Amino acid sequence: MPTPLVTLHPATPDDQPTLRRLMQLYLYDFSEFDDVPLDDDGFFGHREFIEEQFGPAHETFLIRADGQLAGFAILTRGSFLAHDLAINDLTQFFIVRAWRKRGVGASAAQQLFARHAGPWEVRVIDANTIARAFWRETITRYTQGNFAETRTDSPRHKGPVFTFTTRA
Repeated sequence: MPTPLVTLHPATPDDQPTLRRLMQLYLYDFSEFDDVPLDDDGFFGHREFIEEQFGPAHETFLIRADGQLAGFAILTRGSFLAHDLAINDLTQFFIVRAWRKRGVGASAAQQLFARHAGPWEVRVIDANTIARAFWRETITRYTQGNFAETRTDSPRHKGPVFTFTTRA
């Protein structure tokens, strides 16, 4: 199967309904690893958390593969852990199951890294071993092994943290 053409598109206000629906798929997947509440109306997650993800502090992208909607990425300027405003924080990243293991996630991540030069932080929760392997491989390829993988065990995050720097 050929590798699909992957593109990143900055989200617009018109994309908010689509992003909210994708966030439900993301939170459903994430509920396997963390306590993500399911409301009586069948809605995953805390509504405040979801709305915050699409706020002005974040840069949101839709990911397309061969022109079809394939996921999203949310970038925050500033470290979630160190509160360093110079760091690009990959806040959320999601590829729908139909496009996984086809190079879509790696291509989208590499395009995102190339768009934003400077230091990066990518966090993964302990239980998500598949994501940890994905990020280790993707970041290794992109940086040619020039990154650090540390572990944080704080109230804000428990798990691996990948840090690296990209060039323009």
